[in-house]
Amino acid sequence: MREKGEPTAVVNGAVSVNELQNGTYKVSFYNCTTADVITTFKGLNVQNGTLNFGVPDFLWDLAFVAEKDDTTVPTLEIALDLSINIYPNPVNIGGALQIDTRNLPAGEYRIDVFNISGQLVQQKFISAFGQVESIATAGLTPGGYLLRLSQGERATVVRFVAQ
Repeated sequence: MREKGEPTAVVNGAVSVNELQNGTYKVSFYNCTTADVITTFKGLNVQNGTLNFGVPDFLWDLAFVAEKDDTTVPTLEIALDLSINIYPNPVNIGGALQIDTRNLPAGEYRIDVFNISGQLVQQKFISAFGQVESIATAGLTPGGYLLRLSQGERATVVRFVAQ
């Protein structure tokens, strides 16, 4: 029996995303309350520009990020994790989120910030070489966000809160 105001659980749900490039994709699902990764589906094929996939059962909100995954042959470099620290967390809107890149190998990186609905809200390209990078938060609204730092096939995702 559902409590008053409790939503109906979504069971055996499915999603179709159109207008994508053909190829192999991976889809990661996130808990909208905690921004934790629930699960990741890899090896999903897009044909005729459409990606179809099942959705994990859920009761409240669920966010997902679909990204092209052309890693057909794993290598040592792909298996390496990119490790970063961000602070302050939570960050005050209007302040700057600091990203410590001093533990990363020198090179070009991309930073993507997603809201909890999975929408890209900010993107920045950086050259990491033993420094701390800043991300402006002036355009963000209060809530949870995912920051993805990537270099080629390697990526890491960390969550933060803007208040």
